[in-house]
Amino acid sequence: MTLSCPIVRDLLPLYAENMTSAESREAVEAHLKTCPACRKALAELQTGIDVPRTVIAAQLQRIRRVLRLRWLRGVLLAACIALAAAFCVMEVLQRPYYLPCPDDLRVTENETGIYFVTDAVCDGWVSQISPEADGGYVVFLSLENTRLSAGRIALKGEPHYLVKWRVNAHGNGKTYSRDELRAIYYSPNDGHTDAVLLWGTPVADGVQSLPRLALTYYLLIAVALAVLFGVLALVFRRERRLSRIMLCVALAPLSFCIAVLATRGFETATYSLTQELPLIGWASLALYAAALLAMGLIWERKA
Repeated sequence: MTLSCPIVRDLLPLYAENMTSAESREAVEAHLKTCPACRKALAELQTGIDVPRTVIAAQLQRIRRVLRLRWLRGVLLAACIALAAAFCVMEVLQRPYYLPCPDDLRVTENETGIYFVTDAVCDGWVSQISPEADGGYVVFLSLENTRLSAGRIALKGEPHYLVKWRVNAHGNGKTYSRDELRAIYYSPNDGHTDAVLLWGTPVADGVQSLPRLALTYYLLIAVALAVLFGVLALVFRRERRLSRIMLCVALAPLSFCIAVLATRGFETATYSLTQELPLIGWASLALYAAALLAMGLIWERKA
């Protein structure tokens, strides 16, 4: 069977891969013996087959490494999200809440200081000191609980807080001079109930212990920074590298905003900033790491 050059050219890929029938193979070989052009085409085709196989093997290795790295990034992304969620849950569970003034609260004074005794079940006493204009101090006491402990500590009528009188100029701990201490109040720290005078002279009518607003200020600053660097990322969008750097910077304050809103909502005034801020900070750090990993995966997929 005699084949023309166009037919042989169509069969050459199958012939090179040894995928033709015996009759077709014999016909192609018979034509190749008499056609230098088809022999040259077969040589080029065989050379083209050998090189891509090597290249394909290298590409498969590269793809395997990329897929393995992408899988690892996915695992780290899931771990960061889980870690951020765990920190948020811990912050909510360990956030203190305060009890109203116990009906059985008793105040005892002697030469060492003032004792406060109650049978309440809670985690313990906390205090805040408010300086007065005349150089004196007002102390606000509260009984603290958390959702994690659920009031597992019973005070059992024992004096668990003591305002000590300063006996010398080098007194340590929470010590006060009787002349400096104006009054001691019990504050429920709920933002609307007046404090109850426990000892001393009333300093004013309707005294309250106000929450701290530092977390609110931090949140507003973080929002401003996130907006600023987000706008800069849009401004420099033609400079891809610079735009991505700006976007990565904007993700840091944005992560803090998300952590605050996830734990506190829109009520950011707090009586326990030093207890809440570290866990919020760790949660925002985990969210930031997750955001960077997510952006890296998105950019790699686009590339």
